[in-house]
Amino acid sequence: MRRTLHLLLPMTRGFRWTLAGSLLLRVVTQLTAVAALVTGVLAVLAGGPITPVVLALLGLALLKGLTRYGEQYLGHRVAFILLARLRVRVFAALLPQAPAIAETGRSGDLLARTGRDVDALEVFFAHTIVPAIAAVLTPVALVWGAAVLAGPAPAAVLAAGLLVAVLAALLGGGGDGALAARRARQGAAMSQFAAETVHARDDLLGLGALPRRTRGWGDLVDKAGALDAVADRRATVRDTLVTVVHLATVVLAALVAAPAGAAAVAAVLAIGVAGFAGPVSVVGFADHWREVVAAADRIDQVLSGPPAVPAPSRPAAVLPRRGALVIGPLEATRAAGRGVRVPQPLRVPAGAKVRITGSSGSGKSTLLDLIARVHDPDTGGITIDGVPLTALSREQVVATVAVVDQHTFLFDDTIAANLRVAAPAATEEALEGVLAAVGLGVLVAGLPRGLETRLGGGRGARRLSGGQAQRLGLARALLTSAPVLLVDEATSQLDRDTAGRVRRLVLGLADRTVLWVSHREDEEWPGPVLHVSEDGAVSWARAPR
Repeated sequence: MRRTLHLLLPMTRGFRWTLAGSLLLRVVTQLTAVAALVTGVLAVLAGGPITPVVLALLGLALLKGLTRYGEQYLGHRVAFILLARLRVRVFAALLPQAPAIAETGRSGDLLARTGRDVDALEVFFAHTIVPAIAAVLTPVALVWGAAVLAGPAPAAVLAAGLLVAVLAALLGGGGDGALAARRARQGAAMSQFAAETVHARDDLLGLGALPRRTRGWGDLVDKAGALDAVADRRATVRDTLVTVVHLATVVLAALVAAPAGAAAVAAVLAIGVAGFAGPVSVVGFADHWREVVAAADRIDQVLSGPPAVPAPSRPAAVLPRRGALVIGPLEATRAAGRGVRVPQPLRVPAGAKVRITGSSGSGKSTLLDLIARVHDPDTGGITIDGVPLTALSREQVVATVAVVDQHTFLFDDTIAANLRVAAPAATEEALEGVLAAVGLGVLVAGLPRGLETRLGGGRGARRLSGGQAQRLGLARALLTSAPVLLVDEATSQLDRDTAGRVRRLVLGLADRTVLWVSHREDEEWPGPVLHVSEDGAVSWARAPR
């Protein structure tokens, strides 16, 4: 609980007067409802003209409506503003952990944390702080009113009953903290399962595995249903207990007030019936609070997650522009789960075009991850133009090293927008230029909407083949001014002729240092070649001249 409050309460700074206004309006709303009931009951017992009573009740009803609207408006206004800020804060915390978090984290689980868990905290800001305080203030005012109208003894009975009801609500909630955490984890598992199923839909259909996958979803739904059933049973017991305490308290308080006359009994009954709004709201608070704690705990794990690589205390004053690399000596036994070692420093001249060879799983992609600073080596390091890679901030690394992955991710947006991910200010002429360079110019020009053609999101896209998506990824990287270009299997889905044209394009980039990973046996490479052996050792198979 302390960690949850430490996370959430500081966010309310600057809004506490707004929340105080919402609290005041909520208390007035609850007291107005009780006042209307007490006024009506006492008026019936007293007899007399009905018109003043009706006018008074109408005034109280109007006041209640206005205060209820004001309370909801202020509370939700604060909640939605703070949720937006929290969402920005969560994404800002994810950036230093990327892209390594994509390898070790679960995309569906992250989606649940940045989506559903953040939304769950709306309950705290809009339905927890103010109702919880009002659940204390309103009953105190009502007990004082009962003491004035019926005497201290009935008021004491009501106070005791209210206290027991609150304790029953808090201790007998629809689920303890452990159960709420299990329900949150189960929801995250379902999000992960759904994300993986959508991502692998073509493979599942091709292998005939979709029915089995569907049964797996049913198992997850059954587990979630079982957890919900446990929570529902506990909630039913809790609600029954609160109701029994409520009725017993009202009856006992009325009996105690009987010697004071009918008016005192009527006042106690009215206050007792309407005055349990506080404990009832605590019932919801108890359930919501456990959900909030579980969600806040999962969000706090994201916010407190360490960066994938530490930021330099003083980033380099000058950004590398030439792209001359010195790799190693270094060892990286933890990077992406594969070991890579460079026994002797490998000097890559600026502008060199280096092919990296090695068997599958030997560590070629891991070596590229080290140069892109997805991970840091355990020992040793890498320099670019004499600047240690660890001296560059995340933004400086991105400006220095561009990466073309074999699985190009395309956003559900236009071709132009997908290209401008790398260069937001790129002109249409620049976009057309890089598309022509990778052999997509004619294709895009022939589309009805050209650069404004919308693509499906994901790895590849509905409107492009796998090879076309790879070339679009290369075009995106060419829009950057990064002096170092890392190309990882970017022609794996291209035919021989197209792959040859792309390779010649890359070899002709005079102002860039290129490290090219490929398994193509038919590939001719005129430049230097690095080889990664089975044990992860990296050395020159053909050194630069």
